[in-house]
Amino acid sequence: MELCQERFLNYSSLLSSLVNEDGTGLNDTTVAFLHQLFPNDMFVKAFSLLETHNIFLYVWSSSEGSNNGIYDVSALAETLYDDNLGSTTLLRMIVQSIDQEFSKEPIYVDVSAWFCSCSEYSECLQDLTSITIADEDPLDKYFEIYSHSTGDCFSRIRENMYVNTSKILCQHLLAGAILLQTSAKVLKYFTAVKQTVSLICISNKDDWLKLHLNIVE
Repeated sequence: MELCQERFLNYSSLLSSLVNEDGTGLNDTTVAFLHQLFPNDMFVKAFSLLETHNIFLYVWSSSEGSNNGIYDVSALAETLYDDNLGSTTLLRMIVQSIDQEFSKEPIYVDVSAWFCSCSEYSECLQDLTSITIADEDPLDKYFEIYSHSTGDCFSRIRENMYVNTSKILCQHLLAGAILLQTSAKVLKYFTAVKQTVSLICISNKDDWLKLHLNIVE
């Protein structure tokens, strides 16, 4: 795979400006631009998810910092963006399906691995099955590697390596990236201010294991 020299747009910075500086409302100019930036109404769908109360972020924590299930949502959001803690924090994102025509099984989203269990994501990967050994740099259209740090977290799966979101993107991943790959300000807006996304701290091991069993089922 060839090295790219520059990432033409810092998506994390742009998406972070979705919320105004004091964190109490939306930036209408940025919202309008994002409508045009992502194709096929992808931003509209992702933004709708952020407002439907169907996204649940589960964070594993020891009993320290939580008192009988009582915790500060804003402080928890800050933890996920703490450089010293965020990368080691266990987090699971679940989206409750509201599609009336298909199974209502919850959708599992892992933004750090750029994975989603939805059918839309699976369709994005169908072309991968047609890759052959004879293809020249077959993964170039799916991944981008930069020769230096870009400062952008959006769709990053390892240092300086990014997923090409023009090829692999669904509404659930975009919604997750808005929450988890922008800034604490944005996460706090949807979880603590507007309260349309649930940020839940789990400190009981049995509850954490039950969460994973429900995902598998």
